[in-house]
Amino acid sequence: MEWKEKIEELAKEVMEEMKRIGLPYTEYKEEVFKEAFMHELRLNKIPYEKERNIEVIYKGYSIGIKRADCIINPSTREEFLIEMKALSKIEKKHRMQCEVYLISLNIEKGCVLNFNTSKGTVEIEEIKK
Repeated sequence: MEWKEKIEELAKEVMEEMKRIGLPYTEYKEEVFKEAFMHELRLNKIPYEKERNIEVIYKGYSIGIKRADCIINPSTREEFLIEMKALSKIEKKHRMQCEVYLISLNIEKGCVLNFNTSKGTVEIEEIKK
Protein backbone atom coordinates (compact mmCIF):
# COMPACT_ATOMS: atom_id res chain seq x y z
CA MET A 1 0.00 0.00 0.00
CA GLU A 2 1.19 3.53 -0.73
CA TRP A 3 0.91 5.19 2.66
CA LYS A 4 1.63 8.78 1.65
CA GLU A 5 -1.75 9.25 -0.08
CA LYS A 6 -3.74 7.66 2.76
CA ILE A 7 -1.88 9.70 5.38
CA GLU A 8 -2.53 12.90 3.45
CA GLU A 9 -6.23 12.02 3.13
CA LEU A 10 -6.58 11.40 6.88
CA ALA A 11 -4.58 14.50 7.80
CA LYS A 12 -6.80 16.65 5.58
CA GLU A 13 -9.83 15.17 7.33
CA VAL A 14 -8.33 16.19 10.68
CA MET A 15 -7.72 19.76 9.50
CA GLU A 16 -11.20 20.02 7.97
CA GLU A 17 -12.81 18.72 11.17
CA MET A 18 -10.91 21.31 13.20
CA LYS A 19 -12.34 23.98 10.90
CA ARG A 20 -15.86 22.44 11.00
CA ILE A 21 -16.10 22.45 14.76
CA GLY A 22 -15.16 26.11 14.73
CA LEU A 23 -12.12 25.93 16.95
CA PRO A 24 -9.18 28.22 16.19
CA TYR A 25 -6.79 25.63 14.71
CA THR A 26 -4.09 28.31 14.65
CA GLU A 27 -3.86 27.97 18.43
CA TYR A 28 -3.53 24.18 18.53
CA LYS A 29 -0.29 22.58 19.52
CA GLU A 30 1.28 19.57 17.83
CA GLU A 31 -0.12 17.18 20.46
CA VAL A 32 -3.73 18.03 19.58
CA PHE A 33 -3.12 17.22 15.91
CA LYS A 34 -1.24 14.01 16.80
CA GLU A 35 -4.11 12.73 18.92
CA ALA A 36 -6.72 13.65 16.30
CA PHE A 37 -4.68 12.00 13.54
CA MET A 38 -4.21 8.81 15.56
CA HIS A 39 -7.94 8.74 16.22
CA GLU A 40 -8.45 8.85 12.43
CA LEU A 41 -6.08 5.87 12.14
CA ARG A 42 -8.23 3.98 14.68
CA LEU A 43 -11.46 4.92 12.89
CA ASN A 44 -9.97 3.62 9.64
CA LYS A 45 -8.70 0.42 11.32
CA ILE A 46 -5.09 1.17 10.40
CA PRO A 47 -2.67 -0.45 12.87
CA TYR A 48 -0.16 1.94 14.42
CA GLU A 49 2.21 2.38 17.31
CA LYS A 50 2.40 5.70 19.13
CA GLU A 51 5.75 7.18 20.18
CA ARG A 52 8.22 4.33 19.67
CA ASN A 53 11.30 4.88 21.81
CA ILE A 54 14.71 5.31 20.19
CA GLU A 55 17.57 4.89 22.64
CA VAL A 56 20.52 7.22 22.08
CA ILE A 57 23.82 5.44 22.79
CA TYR A 58 27.13 7.24 23.25
CA LYS A 59 30.22 5.00 23.49
CA GLY A 60 28.13 2.15 24.84
CA TYR A 61 26.27 4.33 27.34
CA SER A 62 22.60 5.28 27.09
CA ILE A 63 22.38 9.08 27.17
CA GLY A 64 18.73 9.56 26.35
CA ILE A 65 15.57 8.56 24.60
CA LYS A 66 14.00 10.07 21.49
CA ARG A 67 10.49 9.19 20.35
CA ALA A 68 9.20 8.66 16.83
CA ASP A 69 5.65 10.04 16.73
CA CYS A 70 3.89 7.22 14.92
CA ILE A 71 4.65 3.95 13.12
CA ILE A 72 2.02 2.56 10.76
CA ASN A 73 1.95 -1.23 10.36
CA PRO A 74 4.16 -1.85 13.40
CA SER A 75 6.13 -5.11 13.53
CA THR A 76 5.77 -5.81 9.81
CA ARG A 77 8.11 -5.40 6.86
CA GLU A 78 5.95 -2.49 5.66
CA GLU A 79 6.43 -0.22 8.66
CA PHE A 80 6.02 3.47 7.79
CA LEU A 81 7.21 6.22 10.14
CA ILE A 82 5.31 9.50 10.56
CA GLU A 83 6.94 12.49 12.22
CA MET A 84 4.25 15.11 12.88
CA LYS A 85 4.58 18.86 13.19
CA ALA A 86 2.23 21.83 13.60
CA LEU A 87 4.29 24.66 12.14
CA SER A 88 4.20 27.24 9.37
CA LYS A 89 6.41 25.03 7.16
CA ILE A 90 8.52 21.89 7.01
CA GLU A 91 12.20 22.71 7.36
CA LYS A 92 15.40 20.81 6.58
CA LYS A 93 15.88 19.91 10.27
CA HIS A 94 12.48 18.15 10.30
CA ARG A 95 13.40 16.07 7.24
CA MET A 96 16.74 15.22 8.86
CA GLN A 97 15.02 14.22 12.11
CA CYS A 98 12.77 11.83 10.20
CA GLU A 99 15.74 10.37 8.31
CA VAL A 100 17.68 9.77 11.55
CA TYR A 101 14.65 7.99 13.03
CA LEU A 102 14.31 5.82 9.90
CA ILE A 103 17.96 4.79 10.13
CA SER A 104 17.82 4.22 13.91
CA LEU A 105 14.69 2.07 13.65
CA ASN A 106 15.71 0.34 10.39
CA ILE A 107 12.54 1.46 8.60
CA GLU A 108 12.72 2.09 4.85
CA LYS A 109 10.16 4.88 4.39
CA GLY A 110 8.47 7.59 6.34
CA CYS A 111 7.24 11.13 6.10
CA VAL A 112 7.11 14.47 7.80
CA LEU A 113 3.47 15.44 8.19
CA ASN A 114 2.85 19.11 8.93
CA PHE A 115 -0.45 20.57 10.03
CA ASN A 116 0.27 24.09 8.77
CA THR A 117 -1.45 26.14 11.43
CA SER A 118 -0.79 29.47 9.73
CA LYS A 119 -2.53 28.44 6.48
CA GLY A 120 -4.94 25.78 7.73
CA THR A 121 -3.48 23.25 5.29
CA VAL A 122 -1.63 19.94 5.39
CA GLU A 123 1.86 19.32 4.01
CA ILE A 124 3.54 15.95 3.65
CA GLU A 125 7.05 15.08 2.50
CA GLU A 126 8.06 11.47 2.03
CA ILE A 127 11.50 10.51 3.32
CA LYS A 128 13.47 7.37 2.46
CA LYS A 129 16.32 5.82 4.41
